[in-house]
Amino acid sequence: MRALTFSSVTLRSRGVLPAVLTLACAGLTIAMTGCFGGDGGGGETVPTVNPPTLDTPKQVAITPDKTLNADPGSGVGIFVEYAAGGHWHVWTTCDTNMSKVSCDFEAFAIPEKGAKISNVKAESLESGDVAEEMKDGSAHLSTSTSTELDGMTFDATPGAVVELEVYFDGAPDSRVVFWYGAETLHTGAPTDPVDFLPDAP
Repeated sequence: MRALTFSSVTLRSRGVLPAVLTLACAGLTIAMTGCFGGDGGGGETVPTVNPPTLDTPKQVAITPDKTLNADPGSGVGIFVEYAAGGHWHVWTTCDTNMSKVSCDFEAFAIPEKGAKISNVKAESLESGDVAEEMKDGSAHLSTSTSTELDGMTFDATPGAVVELEVYFDGAPDSRVVFWYGAETLHTGAPTDPVDFLPDAP
């Protein structure tokens, strides 16, 4: 099993969140500059009554038995791993070392029609965090992450497509999703939700 290293430094405030994410994969370093949303004025965020806008999901490949590594507290991310035989791992990191605040994440893993999710287990969760199997058959992770790694594992029908819907600080944000597929460490999903198709069962 090959480990892929993720390292990042983000400069963050509750207003505008400029980010510099440096990703290392097999000796290749990729720099990405982005901005995560906030109120833009440094004051309190104004609540919205509009429901979150989700995309029409696009399908991406995920390669079995590739593990990702990240430094706790050094960058914002939701990481997705798949192991042969239908074993999934979804985990989170935050940039708390720099921002001094935690990150709130929600993730829903939804199997394709005819497939099934089972054996949902929490990983390193604290009081108030949740990893659970929902009545609709999806797996749900809800966590407030700071300088630790939080996550869940679950099983799904081997080779089945699993759709992942993610929220960062209450808003859909595909830019925080990382995975390995098609010989590439991907930094941000094309849509939220996104459909993961294993390269092999």
